[in-house]
Amino acid sequence: MARALNMELVRHHRPNRGLASMPRKYATQAALTLLDLWRLRPRAVACMSPSPLTALPVWLYCRATGARFVIDAHTGAFIGPPWERFAAISRFFCGRADLTIVTNRELAGRVEEAGGTALVIPDVPTEQHPPEPAARAKEPVAVFVSSFAQDEPIDVVIEAARRCPDVRVKVTGRPKGPGARVLASAPANVESLGFVSRQTYLAEIANADVVIALTTRDHTMQRGAYEAIYLGTPVIVSDWPLLREHFADGGLVSANEAGALAQCLRRAIEQREHLAVSAQRLRERKLARWDDNCKQIERVLDGAAGGAA
Repeated sequence: MARALNMELVRHHRPNRGLASMPRKYATQAALTLLDLWRLRPRAVACMSPSPLTALPVWLYCRATGARFVIDAHTGAFIGPPWERFAAISRFFCGRADLTIVTNRELAGRVEEAGGTALVIPDVPTEQHPPEPAARAKEPVAVFVSSFAQDEPIDVVIEAARRCPDVRVKVTGRPKGPGARVLASAPANVESLGFVSRQTYLAEIANADVVIALTTRDHTMQRGAYEAIYLGTPVIVSDWPLLREHFADGGLVSANEAGALAQCLRRAIEQREHLAVSAQRLRERKLARWDDNCKQIERVLDGAAGGAA
């Protein structure tokens, strides 16, 4: 998004070292952000949420300078632990920003209830060509995009793989928590890729027959799914209204249940050529919508004319 809008990207990150370290972590990041803003003196600033606390130094700077203020709010800023307990922080800043970008109408409604202006951008184009080629496997391949987060039903994926022994199922992400224990008992056709480089990840996605991106949490956009579509790979997503709306034309929709997912896996392999054409058409529609989204954001940032964003 920063590249598309010709905005400089600034990032300050300190690792979590337990609850006791959190006040120091956020205080340090806020101070560094403020210093950068005063050094760069932008006429428009966009910040990502969560953490909604990222908006604090940006809001202070924009109040002092009159700069335009945009928030790029992901689902976790409003729904799910830990930030849903601090939803008042998100409402406060969204009500004061010139624009808040969200992934769906449910979140847009929350922004508008807080007195803010929302723009729905379901996804942003990622790399549209794999950075390195990868040899296609002889057997059908499905890639499950996972970070072993709490809302990812990895047990469902493993059991579906057990029911489809002729499909090679690759699992991304560094195994941790309960999901790691489930993965340890996976059948022979499941391969753990671990945490791989961006180049390797994109190559795996591009060369898969289908990409699986599941969540047990409603109103949650799946980055793994839209990364796959932008690379022309069909997807299987969870049967939530948001995901059905944005991905059904480029793949299949499954309940978060092993039997349903196994059935979708078999259909995806049987219909791989048809689904690949559908994914490509969906990709073109998404790119056209993104061009329109950029124009809408630029209109909001028009107050920054004559200065850097």
